[in-house]
Amino acid sequence: MRRWKSKKDGRNYFGVLLALIRLVPFELKDYKNLSRWIKNEKELVQFAGDIFSYPITKSQMQEYLNDDKRHVFSIFYLDENIGLGEIYVENKQRAKLCRILIGKKRFRGKGIGEIVVRKLLKKSFEEFGAKRVYLNVFDWNIGAIKCYEKCGMEIFDTRSNTIKVGDDIWISVGMEINKTRWEMGNLV
Repeated sequence: MRRWKSKKDGRNYFGVLLALIRLVPFELKDYKNLSRWIKNEKELVQFAGDIFSYPITKSQMQEYLNDDKRHVFSIFYLDENIGLGEIYVENKQRAKLCRILIGKKRFRGKGIGEIVVRKLLKKSFEEFGAKRVYLNVFDWNIGAIKCYEKCGMEIFDTRSNTIKVGDDIWISVGMEINKTRWEMGNLV
């Protein structure tokens, strides 16, 4: 994928990517992509916290998809499935973005994550009627934190959860955006 972003044509690049990236309801058969993209337990925890065990199986995915509050999407670039994202609708006021993954490595670092987050926020606010959307991200994942900040999200909790991964303790931070702030900066 060609990256032709510069200060001069950056908006054009964003607009082109915006048109090429689609969110499509996730189908159980697509779990095989996840198992190819996630190579080890650490990558799985980074992607999903502790809700799955490594390796991801079809039965784990089926159970995961049975929750009516979960709205899981495959991320497509043209006709190629390149990732996954989820909106978890907690109630009429609040939704959570989770399990966002650009699985195909050649698509990382190209601004696609920002577009996916913006599209997930749009769905959360416009289709599901959320007044507030939040997420958790590990504090060492600076690239993801910067992506979420570009989308208008702010850190509200600097120690929302901890999880032991191997010999390490990973700390997640909470980030959020309300509908008013989103409407002021919405580019999607």
